[in-house]
Amino acid sequence: MRFNNREEIKEILQKDISNKEKRNLIANLKNYKTDLYRVISVDEELDIKVGQIWDNLGRATSWTDRNAEIRNMGFSPELKREVEYVLSVEGIEGYKVQYLQFDYLLDLLSEEMEQEEAEELAEELSEDEVYLELMDLLGADADMVDEAEVLVPAETKMEIVEIMDCREDEGYIEVVLREVK
Repeated sequence: MRFNNREEIKEILQKDISNKEKRNLIANLKNYKTDLYRVISVDEELDIKVGQIWDNLGRATSWTDRNAEIRNMGFSPELKREVEYVLSVEGIEGYKVQYLQFDYLLDLLSEEMEQEEAEELAEELSEDEVYLELMDLLGADADMVDEAEVLVPAETKMEIVEIMDCREDEGYIEVVLREVK
């Protein structure tokens, strides 16, 4: 096991640019393609329509991999507001964030190698300075492994193809998107 894209991320983190720009450069490493979803919570219904391009506000955004094999996965909005939206899109490329938490790594590595060797490697990866700086940039920590996070570049354009008000049954409005090339 290794920390993917470590050298590229190290170079990005050393640049004298804003954190917003760093996040976008990392998202543009595009090491993963999958189906994604994202939950947002707002005070009022959004003024959105089918056929409209989803506005990502010029930022790389964090989404959850719908295909990840993790129990209880996903981002939950920190603040519960009046209206909740669940966005979904298929086949999007982005940067799959690795969460290299010591205990999680130790469990994985112990299946493949001796305990002492697994502990050394888990400690080395979980304490890597580039990894820790990346976690700081993302506002994350290693315990977030269940998020199955994929960072999607700011330039990714997605069109709204369907809006379904499921608040009565599910408590949210579902918005289906598709990438516009």
